[in-house]
Order: sequence, then C-alpha cells, then structure tokens
Amino acid sequence: MTTNKSFKTTKPVYLFYFMLLKALTPFLILFTPSFMSWFFDFGRVHRRLPARQDRIKKKENILDEFIFFNYNSPQFDEVNICMRGGVDSVKDPSLPTFFVNPHKNTPSKFKDTYYVTSDRLIFRAMMGHSDNNFYKRFNKNIDGKSMYVMPYGPWLQKYNLEDYSNENKALKLKELIKSRRDDIGCDCEYLSTVCAHKYKGGNIQIGSGILCVLAMLKLSKKVNVYEWDAFLDGDMPNNFIGQTMKLWSNFNDFHPGSRFSAIVFNWIYAFRLINELDSSRLTVHGRVNDISKLRWIKKYLFKVIYK
Repeated sequence: MTTNKSFKTTKPVYLFYFMLLKALTPFLILFTPSFMSWFFDFGRVHRRLPARQDRIKKKENILDEFIFFNYNSPQFDEVNICMRGGVDSVKDPSLPTFFVNPHKNTPSKFKDTYYVTSDRLIFRAMMGHSDNNFYKRFNKNIDGKSMYVMPYGPWLQKYNLEDYSNENKALKLKELIKSRRDDIGCDCEYLSTVCAHKYKGGNIQIGSGILCVLAMLKLSKKVNVYEWDAFLDGDMPNNFIGQTMKLWSNFNDFHPGSRFSAIVFNWIYAFRLINELDSSRLTVHGRVNDISKLRWIKKYLFKVIYK
C-alpha cells in the first residue's frame, strides 16, 4: 500500500503491462482462466493467485476448504459483521458486532463491539503500533475487544498439519499461534483465531472481510453481514465485458496484481457463500448480492483456484 494516492505503486512499464491485461481480462477469463496466475504473478516470490498446478479441489462445504482453529475466541449464537462502516444499516445493534479493518468511530448504540482484521500491519496499528502514516488511521483507542484472524503465511506453511492426528493438530496449532502472537510484537490482550486457506503456496490474496465471515461462520450459528461491497463501486453492468472490468480498481492506490487477485477471491467466495448457505446461517446485505447472480463466475472464474 502507499501513503500517497498520487504515487504509483509500480514502474510505468509494469503499469502499461497491467493496463494491457485489464483490456484482455474478458478473453483471459473465457479462454485461459487457469493460467491467469502466471499472467498476474510472474516473477513474484509469493503468488497472489494459486499457480495452475497448485489449484485446489472444490469441496461441497466451502468451510472445508479452510483450516480453522479457535485459540481463545468465544462462541456466539448470532453476530453482525460491518465492513466499510455499514453502521446505519445494521438491524439489531444489540448483537455482538465485528467491525472489519476499523478506522471510524463506532456509534454508541453498539454495546458489544469487536474490532477485527487479518492484516498484520493493520492489527499492529489497532494495537497502537502503526508502521507508517498510511496505517495511522487505524491507530485509535479501541473501545471494545480486538480480534486477529490469522491468515495463511510462512509461519504455518512449513508445517504439514495433515501429518498430525486431530488432537495433536490442535496442540500444534495452539503452539504456532502462541508463537505468532509473540511475533506481532504487541503485549495487549486480544482474541485470535486461525482461518487459513488450504492452498499450499506462500501467500494468496484473501482479504480480512472474507476471512472474518468464514471465521464467524465457524464461531457462531448465524452471521449477518453489512456493507460487504466486494470492491464494487456503482451499479453492476449488464454485459460480461463490463462486469469483468469490475475486477480492477484504481492502479494508483494499490499494486494492480495484488488488488486484482483480492477482488477475484472476494467474488468467488461471495458467490459461493451467498449461493450455498441459506438465510438461517448467513444473511448478506448490500451490493455484493449482485455477484451471486453472475453465473459466469462458476463457469469460468472458479477455474482460477479450482482444479
């Protein structure tokens, strides 16, 4: 990320390359979706999309595609998740409410509040240790409980957890989480849980919103999500080309390849969660519901991450 929106995050030659990829996106999705990782991640040490040979097998239950381990977070009957604010549309503020990547003040009507992220640097800022000016907006006096949803990373990658029995796996994960908590460098009290994709690579771009929803589906019986816009701005176009252009955001703000990958994962998992879980388990409010109607996601975009 960058501290100045006028500063491009890549050199002009790479920006030109990503502009070309953007123009070709509809054709790549139609004809070579399984090779998109190569186009967007060539030359990188850590891929943002799985390599073609590293794609995973789709599970019947989306939660089975993730490693989950609860370290010290409570169980809930029903929770709210607020992304990008969304406070005005919450129907029942008396429920435990999780604010993802919080940087705005929380209205007093919310009595049981949690502040959650899966981004290490945002979490450090929440704990009062912002690494640069960009993250200082997350550096606030938290009037509520903080929670860190630990994503997949090198600290977990080197352990083949499938080699352990269920009992030993839990003990091993607890040991790893304690070590990771120390690595963050914050001595504050906070809740933590693992919600990690089973992809075996070094890193993929699954954002805090997705991981928070999945973690809460494991920790609670019912989840209500507000303002999960999945990077949407404006109305969803009716045509395929216009819709695929929504997979891109402003090149000035973030590295184009990383942001594109994040949106791809958001769309794939938004589509799956909304279509595969009924309203007694998950209720999603907002424009992201438009994504669940795009059948080309299942036909083409799934091939980016599934075999």
